[in-house]
Amino acid sequence: MDALLLLTVEELGVNDLRETFHHWVQTLRFAIRDGELGELLEGVVPGEDRAIAEVNSPEVIAEAQELWSDIERDLKKQVSRLTIELTQNLQTALANKYQAAAKDEENRFDTRIKEVTKAMSNNSIQKLEVEREALLRDMRQLKLFAEDERAQEEKLKNLDEELNRRQRHYQELLDFLKREKDRVLEKVLTQRYRMRGMPKFSPLPLKYAYPIQKSRRSICDPNDSRNR
Repeated sequence: MDALLLLTVEELGVNDLRETFHHWVQTLRFAIRDGELGELLEGVVPGEDRAIAEVNSPEVIAEAQELWSDIERDLKKQVSRLTIELTQNLQTALANKYQAAAKDEENRFDTRIKEVTKAMSNNSIQKLEVEREALLRDMRQLKLFAEDERAQEEKLKNLDEELNRRQRHYQELLDFLKREKDRVLEKVLTQRYRMRGMPKFSPLPLKYAYPIQKSRRSICDPNDSRNR
């Protein structure tokens, strides 16, 4: 291997809600053999991939610039391939996360809806209904003075109002939960787990690493090889 090409890239993925869900910076290591761009090498821990010095001599810079003209086209192809690969990986990851998130949200809403439905027929409402029926029965069976009758009618009116208020409250809450369930499942989650366009795969300044000894390298950073 004649040299290493060290290409640092920034990966950025944004969903349809314009939330950043993926942001990563890594350095890709390509082998250079016989003046041609070789395979993408396995990544290493940054602390284990050190050079002994930066080399900025005119001769080495000229060599790096000439090397760039030989590998530029192939490197751009590699960047395009890696961008497509990143896109596919992120789309797969988002699809898997969407399935899990949708299941969790659906279970959460269904549980709450069941709780409200149960509350609509709980003891507090049943007690009011029983009290109302008992009052109606008494009013039909008993002959009351006008004053007592008015009091009974007022009590019945209050019971009806309270019963209607509670039933209306629970029904409104139930309707809200059903609407919110549809909104979250059909809009929020689909947008959160759908990528907006393609991810950005942005190359940063590249460097070449030249071997000096088997375990020691020097780095060359040619000025006009940046941001390619």
